[in-house]
Amino acid sequence: MQRSKREQATFERLQLLMSDIRTWLDNYPPPPPGDSVDVWFRYADAFRTDLGNLSMHISFLACLLAKDYLCNILPLPDFDVSLKAQGARGLDIDATTIAGERVIAEIKTTRPYLETQCGANQRDSILKDLTKPKRTQAEYTDRRSHMMATQSLAIELGCFCPVLLCDTVP
Repeated sequence: MQRSKREQATFERLQLLMSDIRTWLDNYPPPPPGDSVDVWFRYADAFRTDLGNLSMHISFLACLLAKDYLCNILPLPDFDVSLKAQGARGLDIDATTIAGERVIAEIKTTRPYLETQCGANQRDSILKDLTKPKRTQAEYTDRRSHMMATQSLAIELGCFCPVLLCDTVP
């Protein structure tokens, strides 16, 4: 799959971030288990500050997976998933096939609160996202999320096809 220069640059920054996390953890080992909540809070907060928003990076990678999937099953011209900021409002993918048909996708990287069910707020958020315009397909990045969508959300939404992009749960 061909990546745009911007997609490739974002992907390379993420790879460097993962390397930086390893270095950070090597340089700053966690406090001993018996240390106070205050010490652990400061440690975790420093880690979060240095790490940045990992959820946004995971969302970007999921968009790349979805792009690869869609480009393999549909005649799509090149499009750049990095143009829409992760977390910004709007469709995760909104593209047009070579024949002029609209292709939209909502990508979920949220892990269910329970084994195969999401919590009430997760469920409401997913349903809201999936029903903005009626969608016919959504991509999931792990088996539990996919199972939850297949078993519960698909029944409520009717015309809905959850697709498992990769399996991150052993």
